[in-house]
Amino acid sequence: MKVKAICSICGREKNGHKSKATGHHVCITCANKEWRKKNPTKQVELKKTYYSTRTTHSTNKGQFWMPGEITTITSPDRPSDQELAKVLCRSVQAIQVKRSKILTGYVEV
Repeated sequence: MKVKAICSICGREKNGHKSKATGHHVCITCANKEWRKKNPTKQVELKKTYYSTRTTHSTNKGQFWMPGEITTITSPDRPSDQELAKVLCRSVQAIQVKRSKILTGYVEV
């Protein structure tokens, strides 16, 4: 049986192992926070790289979303976001943001 350890940073119980860098028990949340502090620009660069490769189809920038597009991005049997971006001429990020806003109730359909 695994013994639950206490994170040495936040004090929460965690199922994990000792950190290789510090030798302390660290939960994944705190490990991520430490990495972001040590590499402040790296995450921004990674995000830019990720989305720059996925904005090549975005010719509808600033255009209103049609009801058919909204139905397509929220349907449970939809294709991947990259395929939707090609079909809808929108960026992957635009599709993800719009779906998130619709599903959380931030935007009325």
